[in-house]
Amino acid sequence: MTGDAASPNVATGTSPKEILLWFFAHWKALLASTFAAAILAAGISLLIPRSYQASAILRSITVDDSGALLQGSLGNSFGGSVASSLLGGPRQADDASVTMALMQSPEFLKSFIARFNLANELLPGGSGGAPSPKREESIMGNLRNRIAINQRSDGLISLDLRWSDPVRAEQVERLFIAEVNRKKREQTLSRTKANLDYLEKRLQQETTAEMRVTTANLAGKQLASIMLSQGPGDYAVEVVAPPYASPFPVAPARKLMTIMGAVMGFVGATLFLLALQAWKKP
Repeated sequence: MTGDAASPNVATGTSPKEILLWFFAHWKALLASTFAAAILAAGISLLIPRSYQASAILRSITVDDSGALLQGSLGNSFGGSVASSLLGGPRQADDASVTMALMQSPEFLKSFIARFNLANELLPGGSGGAPSPKREESIMGNLRNRIAINQRSDGLISLDLRWSDPVRAEQVERLFIAEVNRKKREQTLSRTKANLDYLEKRLQQETTAEMRVTTANLAGKQLASIMLSQGPGDYAVEVVAPPYASPFPVAPARKLMTIMGAVMGFVGATLFLLALQAWKKP
């Protein structure tokens, strides 16, 4: 390193030529620092595991619950108002936002991890027993960071999932979609059975013929809903574009990390040399 070149001082009107001469006088130190930082950044990028992204496009299936279904069937008739009062008031049909809330809920993520034994894949090093609350939270946080769920402008849902292997990324994403359908089906079945039990008890207590007919109709629709919820096929989300993972990793961006390392090495060396020369001046 040569210390004869004066430090460039923009405040005193240093010319571009003097700045270039200063950089030329210290080119060896600047080049060495830039190269060393680039090598270090490249080495760090090699230590970061590769991530592959599986992507799918989903459509939320509208499954009317009891109130919405009956109001749609009976309109503003006497039966429709009775259905609304008997089953707790009007309810809105499920939509994409409700499905997305389920997909991102802690309870769902926790059950998904446990059902398919993903804890060690998400956070290696477990003992095989029940994870501690802190480790469990770390595992769930890791899964949240790997999943991106967004509603598009056309109403469809985009689901992106990152994993360490492209084939495994597709597998886990398919399992995730299947678990969403299973969980939603389970929730609807539980709620509908509870409604049916209530309506059967109410039917036994009714004395007027009109109310008995209305209640019987409601119970029949609940029974039909139970039969539909137990049927085959998708229930909460329908796959529009099946999961696909490119064989090329999406992270880490090794070239970008190397370039950023080189830039930081050059800037750092420049600032260090300027500070060193300023400190040496009387």
